[in-house]
Amino acid sequence: MKQLEDNKKRRLQLGKNEAKGKAVLVMNKPTEQLNATNLEKLLLWHNVPKKEMGNKKEKLKKWTEIQNSNQPPPFFQQWGHVDEYKLEKLKKVKLN
Repeated sequence: MKQLEDNKKRRLQLGKNEAKGKAVLVMNKPTEQLNATNLEKLLLWHNVPKKEMGNKKEKLKKWTEIQNSNQPPPFFQQWGHVDEYKLEKLKKVKLN
């Protein structure tokens, strides 16, 4: 059950990162005009750990590299109703 709860937490976070990254892209700003916070959102969407991001200049470099390589964001499966149902069912079985 712990593994499923950890999986839920990870997938929900990936979903949040994706939504924030897409929101930055929708602004349609040139890369050079993005602030450090928005660059961080894009990098998190691409699973770049915060500790590896560095300052704004380094974030800009990493994001430019991702863009130039046409690297798509990582695929993940959204946490859905079926997943939640399975988790709740497992919790009930554990309680009994």
